[in-house]
Amino acid sequence: MSDYNSNNTAKKSNYLPILIGLLIASVAGNAYLFFNKQKQQEIIVNTTTKLTESERLKAELEKQYYEALQDLEKQRTDNKALNELIESQKVELKTQKDRIARMLGDSKNLASAKKEMANLRTQVDGYLAEINKLKEENATLATSNNMLTEEKKSLTTNLEETKKVNDELTTAKAVLISEKEKLASENTTLVKKVNIASVVKVNNIDISGYRIKSSGKEVDRNKAKAIDGLRICFDVTENTITESGVEQFYVRVINPNGETQALENLGSGVLVNQANNEEIKYTSLKGVKYENKPQNTCMNWQPNIPFQEGTYTVEVYNKGYLSGTTTFQLK
Repeated sequence: MSDYNSNNTAKKSNYLPILIGLLIASVAGNAYLFFNKQKQQEIIVNTTTKLTESERLKAELEKQYYEALQDLEKQRTDNKALNELIESQKVELKTQKDRIARMLGDSKNLASAKKEMANLRTQVDGYLAEINKLKEENATLATSNNMLTEEKKSLTTNLEETKKVNDELTTAKAVLISEKEKLASENTTLVKKVNIASVVKVNNIDISGYRIKSSGKEVDRNKAKAIDGLRICFDVTENTITESGVEQFYVRVINPNGETQALENLGSGVLVNQANNEEIKYTSLKGVKYENKPQNTCMNWQPNIPFQEGTYTVEVYNKGYLSGTTTFQLK
């Protein structure tokens, strides 16, 4: 009995380590399963959280995108350039939104996607700022155009008024010029009439030939080959219109060939015949101290050239008008 108990005790002693080992193994296994389960639950929770965050961000992205579209649409006007800008901004916005949506499809890119969404809002704000700036520029341009239109209207009005005034002035000037020309013509006519009326007539024109003797004395001759010169005398008549003073008488001697005898060194020259405005040569000039009463005066013409036989004509001019004429013969 004693041996049996001893054997049993020995057997129990042999099993005890095994039992302890099994117990430890069991505890260790349970601990591993517990911790492994705990880890799996954390992974599930994290995954669920990420999936929830991704869906939330996708919804927020859609909301942000459509709000941005509404903000852009509100900026539309009848300005073609502005509307084209809005359309191009919408295209850029759609491209950015699609890129962020693809990032949200991968849970690893959520942080980057959040930054891009923030940038998207900044991008929209930039679009709106650009639109507002363009609107301000258009408003300024419209104001300037209105001012220019008003200025143009004012200038057009002023131009029309100035043109009207100029036309009136041109008409008035034309009338004045016409009146001036008329007055000038009348004045010329009047002056001409006064000049004609003031011409001092000459009468009793007498021409005689003479020869100079060795003593210097002049002897009358009437043969062309025997004379050295001509003595021309005439009576100056009274003219109450003409004032007293020196009157110039232009004497023209025309030979039988119709040529005016003229030598510049003897005082010959050219005068204008006021009757027809033609220039004619004159033979000699005689100044007479006129006292507004009849008086006789004489002058000599000695050209130192042979005289021709035939009929000569003598014309006397005063103030450019013929005041007397006669003819004479040289044999």
